[in-house]
Amino acid sequence: MSRMLFTVGIFALLSALACGGGARQTPPVAGNVPRPESAVQPPAGAPSHPESTPPSQPETTGRLVILEPTDGATVPEKPLVRGQITDPNAKVWVVVHPMEVSDKWVQPPATVGDDGTWAVQAFIGRPGKEDVGKYFEVRAFADPRVPLKEGMILGDWPEARRKSKVLIWTRR
Repeated sequence: MSRMLFTVGIFALLSALACGGGARQTPPVAGNVPRPESAVQPPAGAPSHPESTPPSQPETTGRLVILEPTDGATVPEKPLVRGQITDPNAKVWVVVHPMEVSDKWVQPPATVGDDGTWAVQAFIGRPGKEDVGKYFEVRAFADPRVPLKEGMILGDWPEARRKSKVLIWTRR
């Protein structure tokens, strides 16, 4: 038994030296464990950081924002969603993710004004009281790589030239 443990220990040591030059990896501890994108918030007053995008399209999340309703809001079934984009010629879409399921629902296309303000009436949950008190992630996208249509059901957030940060709303 001790010979087997010795052999396993030597194998682990040799593997570590071959793969990482003997560098020790520190296991994650509370506070430095990566969180999902929707949960990451910059410190108050800190500038938002660009998302990872190809060099040919250097866009940041700060160029497309949802202004109303605000993050953490309690919203009706059909809130008016308003925002701002730097390019008034962009096609803006809002996508709603009921957090109890993995599907994401494409809303009607937003109307974008000459000044870059945009608005759309979104649908948060099912009609009636069935989704009252439930949480929804909401995000805006501009110029998606794959054309979107109202009512499309997506398995993931769409790839787009510009993306807002994820907001979480509660249905009232």
